[in-house]
Amino acid sequence: MKYTIVVDSVATIPEFVFKNRPIKVLPVSVNINGKTMPDNIDEKSLIDIYQGSDLSIKSDVTTTHPHLKRFVTLLLMR
Repeated sequence: MKYTIVVDSVATIPEFVFKNRPIKVLPVSVNINGKTMPDNIDEKSLIDIYQGSDLSIKSDVTTTHPHLKRFVTLLLMR
């Protein structure tokens, strides 16, 4: 029996854990002051966000669930 476990990026599973296992990570979208980005951006980009002026205590930050099409695409990838 073949199976795949799908989790969203909020699970924050390190890459080495799912690299050789049937686990797929579906990134949620993070919205900061109206700018939307996937929750799978690289560390350098995260540092730029934290050190930049876009993120502050008054920022409007929300998340959005992945689109169904993205979910289906992830499941069909081998």
